[in-house]
Amino acid sequence: MPLNYATKRIDLTEKPHELIFKKSIFSQFASLQNLKKEINSLKKIKTKETLANLTIDYYQKIADPFSHLFLVIGILPLALEIKKRKVALSSLGVGFIFGFIYYCFSSFSIALGKSGIILPFFSAWLAPLFFITVGLTGLSLID
Repeated sequence: MPLNYATKRIDLTEKPHELIFKKSIFSQFASLQNLKKEINSLKKIKTKETLANLTIDYYQKIADPFSHLFLVIGILPLALEIKKRKVALSSLGVGFIFGFIYYCFSSFSIALGKSGIILPFFSAWLAPLFFITVGLTGLSLID
């Protein structure tokens, strides 16, 4: 027979902020398989916010290795237009600027996803899709 308590005091070996820190660091170092298992278990419990955050982390882990490819495709039309050797240093600066824009755009879209403004899947792929679109559009406009 279950026992009912008005209040129950549980002695924890770890402090609550330590538990929160461990949970937040889990998604950073967890493998894709472990993240997928955690996502599936959270779907059963129906915790929307944690599920959305783990979903974003899952898709971000998939998109991040390809971020350089997306960045190169986005910059390619501009790089093909720069043909003089005297502007090589300025093209290096343009590369840094585009890298910074990609990083900022990616961070902004992840923040929008974690705040619930856009879909979790879409937030991890927003910056890559934008740079692919810009790059392919630019390549089609080059004579």
